[in-house]
Amino acid sequence: MAAAVHWVDRFIAPSHFLGERFVAAGFPRDKVVVADYGFPPAPVIPPHPPRRPLRVGYVGTLSDYKAPDVFARAVAATGRGPDELVASIHGHLDWFPEMAARLRELADDCPILELAGP
Repeated sequence: MAAAVHWVDRFIAPSHFLGERFVAAGFPRDKVVVADYGFPPAPVIPPHPPRRPLRVGYVGTLSDYKAPDVFARAVAATGRGPDELVASIHGHLDWFPEMAARLRELADDCPILELAGP
């Protein structure tokens, strides 16, 4: 992970506790932004030169209550190609087999979406 941190502009933590855990795990403090479960909104991040392709990802439990399929459908709906957008979903595919099946189906139809595993 340490070798890839420089590729990430911001790490979004859903709470101050998790933000501090990110920092304790070695994430650069200046790249950790706390968006307190959406309330209040995250601070405005100044624009930076875009990187191509834009890389987005989901990291977490692949369950209905986390809705990684919503992320996958949103990625597919962009209509972007791999030169513009690359997306990955990270999580255990064997913990929630029904969600894993939905994600596999979505990934099969979307060349810019990767199921990366845990």
